[in-house]
Amino acid sequence: MKLRNKLMFGASAMLVVAMFLSAVVVSVIVNSQNREASNSLLSNSSKIIREAISERQYKLLCDTRQMASENRMVGRMKFLVENRASFDFMMVKPTYHEMTEAIYNIALTAHVSKAFIYDNSGRPVSFIAINNDWSYLGYAHRFPSTVYEAAYMNPGDKLTYESWKPEIFLADIESEFDGIIPEQEAIRFEIINGMLCLAAYVPIIGVSYNRETDSVDPRQFGFVRTIQSIDDGFINRMSRLTGTRINIFTRDGLVTGNLKKYSTFDMDAFEEAKWEWDINKQEILLNDVTVEGNGFYQGVLPVYSDAKCLAAIVSLYSKDIVRANTLQMIKLMSIVFVACILFVLPFTVAFSNSMARPITRVVAGLREMAQGKWDASIQVDVKSNDEIGELAKKFNVFATTIKKAQDQLRQLSNSIITSQEKERRAIARELHDELGQIFTALRMDAVWIKEHLKKKGQGAADRASTMCTLIDKSIDNVQGMALRLRPQLLDDLGLIPALEWYIRDFEKRTGIACSLEDADVPELDENQTTAVFRIIQESLTNVARHAHADVAKVSLLGRDNILTFAVEDNGQGFDARRISDSDCQGIAGMRERAALVGGVLGIQSSQGKGTTVSCRIPVNVQNEELN
Repeated sequence: MKLRNKLMFGASAMLVVAMFLSAVVVSVIVNSQNREASNSLLSNSSKIIREAISERQYKLLCDTRQMASENRMVGRMKFLVENRASFDFMMVKPTYHEMTEAIYNIALTAHVSKAFIYDNSGRPVSFIAINNDWSYLGYAHRFPSTVYEAAYMNPGDKLTYESWKPEIFLADIESEFDGIIPEQEAIRFEIINGMLCLAAYVPIIGVSYNRETDSVDPRQFGFVRTIQSIDDGFINRMSRLTGTRINIFTRDGLVTGNLKKYSTFDMDAFEEAKWEWDINKQEILLNDVTVEGNGFYQGVLPVYSDAKCLAAIVSLYSKDIVRANTLQMIKLMSIVFVACILFVLPFTVAFSNSMARPITRVVAGLREMAQGKWDASIQVDVKSNDEIGELAKKFNVFATTIKKAQDQLRQLSNSIITSQEKERRAIARELHDELGQIFTALRMDAVWIKEHLKKKGQGAADRASTMCTLIDKSIDNVQGMALRLRPQLLDDLGLIPALEWYIRDFEKRTGIACSLEDADVPELDENQTTAVFRIIQESLTNVARHAHADVAKVSLLGRDNILTFAVEDNGQGFDARRISDSDCQGIAGMRERAALVGGVLGIQSSQGKGTTVSCRIPVNVQNEELN
């Protein structure tokens, strides 16, 4: 094979191998990063579910407390407990009506599925059950004989005296409370009718005359129990919010969820809790699971009651999505590699020709000049079959045929050798310049080498670790730049869910009460979404750092192809006329982001009256890419 072809094919082969190896390494790194991103998504998903359930717990306990302390509730219970055995049913019937109607009205607005009032011996006095299609209310008077009355309500019906009808049997209030009568407020998880539910308990406590002590002492007359199921509506809302699939399992299997084919879960893997369990402190468990041949990343939030694991809330993210992201990256790299080869190939051919042409000419010239006989003791032994080998053969011919031209041939030989060395140096320089970037890409293999050399020797692994330092720093910089360009959370969840999550996180970090109001927010492109999120983020950061506020509000309103949003606080404020953009880089950055999407930023503030940062952005125009 000729030298020109060797140079051309050798350089092309090295380029292809380098690109292939770099593609493999990049694919491994991208897949690992996608795995980390998936775990982060599942962890955030479980945290959002945990926070949503915690909010439900707090609200349900507040609503139950309102039922127990509702106007005249204590007096009614005291009247029934102390006098129902003495009075005829018709005397206490209005009291039953009023009690049941009171908890019914509260339950309607609180979205409570069931509520019970028990007396101080654990017998149910009245109850309500509510679903989307109807409501069912009832009560039982047990002295001297048991009398039942119930009311069936359709949505929108008003409860009246005529709504109550006598009943022979009411299953919901036949069974006595089988637990310990609660003397303090409590909220816990329970499995009711196969569903995972929240159950709140609040005692009804009043005062009663104590004949023995001749004093008025506190006394518990009963308690209120409310039930709220964690149903499909909650699961679907959480699934849309987090971008994951969610299932709830109990020891009997799947209760509810949107991945029905995943129907069994090993609850025995969870040990009993050895501490006072709190859902907000529960660790989220991350692992993998295969469902009917499909792989999923899984985040598990165990749910305990009385130290026993009752259920598990499982968030799932398909590996097919992660695999598709990796394949997309490989396809993109393949396109880039093909383009590089097509671009570099003509230069490789030209370079090979330029390097082989001088030597070919020398061989041709020597062939014409070979006439005499050289000193036979001077021989060049080169066994290659390329142009250099041909040159050596002719040189040997000259050595035996041209004696008289020995000095000239020696000078010529020196000239050829000098030229050859210059060309070799030129080849080395060109190889270094052309393949420098390729060899740099090969440094990514150092990560792989480092991990495998640990098994053979720490010294070699340390040297590989040194090679990794610059690469690791570059990878960290690239990752940092990616987060500043486009937040993950914003891509995964969209603008409004991302703002809801950020505002909750802001409240936790700063202690400042913050609310979000949005109405008719139009669909935004990627640049506009990033701009709105960054401006609101910077505004809230300024509230936390400088405003000394305890309340902040974020509002977004879309109207006539204009998105108007604002961040308000009740802080100390400042003189906006004395603050210039050069004095505050944050304000300058917000103005620049607004301008890049065609928007206008305004700041209104005065001493002691808080600050409002507002912005108007048109949503029907194309904007240049945000940096």
